[in-house]
This record gives sequence, structure tokens and C-alpha cells, in this order.
Amino acid sequence: MIMIRGFALATALAMISVPGAAQKADARSDLPPDFRGRIVYQGSFSAQVFRAGVTTPNANARMRAIARRNDRSFQEDGTITLTVTFDGTRIQGSYVGSGGFGSGTFTGTREGSSCTVSEGRGDINTVHCDRASWSGVTRSPPGSRIMATTRIDARQSQFVDSRVEDEQRRIAAAAAVERARAAAAAYAALPSAGAALTRRLDGFVQTDSRGWAFNTYDSSSIANVKIIEGSAGTGNFVMQGYYTYNGGSRGWVMAKMSGGRLECIQFHDSVIGCRGLRTAEQGQAMRDAALGAAAGLLDGGPSGQSDSSSEGRDFVTGQQIQRQTQQQIENARPPN
Repeated sequence: MIMIRGFALATALAMISVPGAAQKADARSDLPPDFRGRIVYQGSFSAQVFRAGVTTPNANARMRAIARRNDRSFQEDGTITLTVTFDGTRIQGSYVGSGGFGSGTFTGTREGSSCTVSEGRGDINTVHCDRASWSGVTRSPPGSRIMATTRIDARQSQFVDSRVEDEQRRIAAAAAVERARAAAAAYAALPSAGAALTRRLDGFVQTDSRGWAFNTYDSSSIANVKIIEGSAGTGNFVMQGYYTYNGGSRGWVMAKMSGGRLECIQFHDSVIGCRGLRTAEQGQAMRDAALGAAAGLLDGGPSGQSDSSSEGRDFVTGQQIQRQTQQQIENARPPN
């Protein structure tokens, strides 16, 4: 429902007729019949509103004068944005107007540059629609509590062709596959760390996993360990391997060695980079912090005020957990 200054306007944006009763919809269009895509139109509206039962857009001058004297009519002007998705002959869209115009959604069909649309209340009307513009006049249907005539004039501000998007995604996916193949080949060419270093890296991960807040390491799953920087012979090198956790989820881990001793370790999902090994106490502290933050928010938070929005609670919970967990991670130190 379009809202104008608090009145429920029974006319809808979807109810747009081409100006001029004798004018016919243009059968031609610069959009192909099978066009799939999204167009954003931006422009202006001008609405003349009359209270039903007092006067109508076709009332005589005396009735219109009475309506004006009794503040029974007004004019609303502003801006409007429409987002319309085209799928061959079908369309669906949404609109947002400034001031009291309100917002809503609509569906319909398209033939050439003529779109037959409705907001779902049985209000079926025609709008001029093409690549460049969406325009026409809105009129309330008979029997509406609010009678109004609204002129819309919107021009295209964004044009998205879904076929072009699909092709761009296909090209990007193919490029990603090729990059992954090249990276895998480059990794395979690196020198193997050997069985001894593989066991050592597995030990690092096993120790560190005791301090994980929520994930569980799949014991002895480290494999395909490579020396990616430096030389194992000098004791100064970086090794990387792959492992699984939580019963099969895959990740990678890197360990930086200095003088044959672990300097720091980094996991695929790290938020701070290379760090020292965690302890079981740190893992428990992170779990307690996360659960405490969630419980506090569900109880209304530190202020004792309940949040009426579940999305808001989820967002704030996530922010608090992230900050507390980050602090715990930053406090981590390698064991003596």
C-alpha cells in the first residue's frame, strides 16, 4: 500500500496507465522479448489526493472547492526509486518513495514496452516500461477509501543484464579453477617436509587444538606437508600442511621455525596471522566468554533492557563474541 501523509492509498505504483486514454502501448521495445535482468529507475512523482465520499478527481469545481476548504485534499510531490527484475515475459519489482509516499512490491508481465502489473489486490494496470524509463499515471480504482491521481516519471539509473552477469561469473569461475590448478601444481613441486617434520607439525596442531574454542582436530590428519620457505637443513623455514577437523572439514596450517624451534603457527581461518600455541585454559576462557556474552544478551544485556529485534541481538552477540575471542587470542603465548 502506498502511504501518503498517513492515508492508506489504495492506488499502487503498479497501477500505472499510459497517459492519455486513447494512447496505445508501444509494441516495440529496446529490451528483447527474452530479456533477463534488473533495472533501477529513479525519478519523481506528483500525487493529488482526495478523500473518498467528498470528491473525486472528476468532481466539479464546487465540490473540489469544498474539499480544499475543509482540508480534504492535498498534493504530494517527491522522488521515487523502482527496482524491477525482468525474466522474459514476467516482471517483479519494488518501489520506495520519499516523504509519505511509502514503499511496496508488485508483479506482472511484459510485452514490448508495455508492462501489465499488480500489487496483488486485483488492481491490474498498464505501465510504459523500457530500458530507459518507467512512466505513467496512477489512478485509484473505484471504491477506494482514498482517491488519488499520481504521475510517475522515472529514468533508468542502473542496468544489469543477467546473461552478461552469468557469463562474467562463468569466466571468473573458470579463472578461479585455473588459479587453483596452478597453485596446486606449484605446491606439489615444493620439497616435501618428510615424515619427521610431518609428525612434528601434527604435534603442534594437536597441542594447539586443546585451546580451540569450538572446533575439534581430527587427530593425526596432517598430510602433504611441504617446505614453502627457507631450508629444513638450516632450521629456519616455514612448513605448510593440510589437516581435517570436526570430522572431515579441511584446512591448512603453517608453522614458522627459527633455529629448529617453533616461532609461530598460523591456520587457514586465523584472524591475526601467525601466533603462539594456545593452551587448554585459553580455549576454555574463550568458550566461557562466548557463552556468557550470548546469555547476557538473551537476558536483556548489561543494561537489563530487552532488544526487540532478534537480528539486533544476533549482531550484537556476534560483535561481543568477536571482541572477547580476539582479546583471548591476542593474549596467547607459546608454552615454555
